[in-house]
Amino acid sequence: NTKASARCSKILVLEGLDLSISMRHAAVKVGGEGGGHKGAAGAFFINGRESEFVRILESHLLSQTHLKRS
Repeated sequence: NTKASARCSKILVLEGLDLSISMRHAAVKVGGEGGGHKGAAGAFFINGRESEFVRILESHLLSQTHLKRS
C-alpha cells in the first residue's frame, strides 16, 4: 500500500479547508482509507494509483475553498 499525508496552515482551515474530508474522499476513490483532522490528515491506498489519488485530492481540495490554480 501507498501512504500519503498532508498538512495545511491554520489560515486555510479558517477559510474552510478540511484535509480529513478530502484525504478520505480521494483514498476511498482509489480503494483505500483516509482521515485525520482539518489541518493534518493521512491516507493509504493500493500501489500504482498515486497519480489518480493526487488528481482526485487536488480537485476535492479546490472545491472546498476559493483557491484557484495559477
